[in-house]
Amino acid sequence: MRQLFARLSAALTLCLAITACGSATAPKSSRLLSQLEDRPKVTTVEIFYWNNKNLGFGHVAAGLTGSGPEGFHYISYAMGNDYSVDMQKHGKDPKRIRLPERTPEQMEEFERWYASSGYNDVKSDTYGKDYSMLKHNCAHAVLDVLRALSYDVPMSGKAPIALMPYQISKLAKKIVDSAAEAEAAAAAG
Repeated sequence: MRQLFARLSAALTLCLAITACGSATAPKSSRLLSQLEDRPKVTTVEIFYWNNKNLGFGHVAAGLTGSGPEGFHYISYAMGNDYSVDMQKHGKDPKRIRLPERTPEQMEEFERWYASSGYNDVKSDTYGKDYSMLKHNCAHAVLDVLRALSYDVPMSGKAPIALMPYQISKLAKKIVDSAAEAEAAAAAG
């Protein structure tokens, strides 16, 4: 929240400077704009959870805004990483859980992992071939994403057997609650 306020404040300052000073100070304004563009970009992460389909099994996906070639990654295994496909199949808006932001360093590590993962190339011959309701489903994919993003994931084993989307939803809520508790403790102490 503080980061958002700081960004909005800087943007408002820039806007006021440009408006008040006009073109006579364009070099100063350009320098300020350049400084704003050079600031580290932060990535937001959301978990998308549908609890209504697949005989009650549900579906889960992850969205990362501020990353990827188009500024967004959507990882929905094995649905082709396509939100519109998820919406068609599941027929309603998902529950969305926004996780704590990631730093540029964490995103660099994620991007390296993602480039070599089996989740990024939906057109490859191997994409989705290892899907298994028990051993490698959408929940396993999102668990892999959370781990690659350096979230504290207290689940043992690389691929827990029969991992379900609702478990990832609960895990996401725990991540959010832990971050809020840590922020409150830091503010109090």
